[in-house]
Amino acid sequence: MDTAAKKVLEIDYLVFLILSYIGMRVGELVALKWKDIDFDDPAIGITKTYYNLTNNTIKYELVPPKTRRLRRKITIDEDIIKALQKHNEVQNKVKDRLGLAYHDKGFIFAKKERQPGYPIFIKTVENRMGPIRASQSISNELYANLCYFKMLNNLVGFPPASFRFHATAGTIALG
Repeated sequence: MDTAAKKVLEIDYLVFLILSYIGMRVGELVALKWKDIDFDDPAIGITKTYYNLTNNTIKYELVPPKTRRLRRKITIDEDIIKALQKHNEVQNKVKDRLGLAYHDKGFIFAKKERQPGYPIFIKTVENRMGPIRASQSISNELYANLCYFKMLNNLVGFPPASFRFHATAGTIALG
């Protein structure tokens, strides 16, 4: 993960970190707001997903997950908390610089340029993750397995980060 942090944008690293450690869906990630993060008892609450049929930045919807089981609270580790805090500092500088031009609805993954403050597109995340996975020599199959193991980890309630992904070695490890 350290190599990913050095080679990509700050937001890309945070997206990759959260997706790979937690195994959440991209729509859930894009819909995350700062109020969904518990910094005191490190966890992310997943209560909604992003929906944008027309790909029009300002005409998005936040909808409940498909099933009640998908509404969940996932414990996160210190690496994710630190990365979120760093991202929050960067985002606050953007808000200060743009003032009222920033559409502040509390999204963690908000645009910084055109229509600043609106959530980024799911397709943007998917397009940006390809080069990161490639730079880490992560095959599609291994990445899918990682997401599957993370999902199992969250479903059965193991402590956070019970599964660790070693991108350079191309392995998934317990503990």
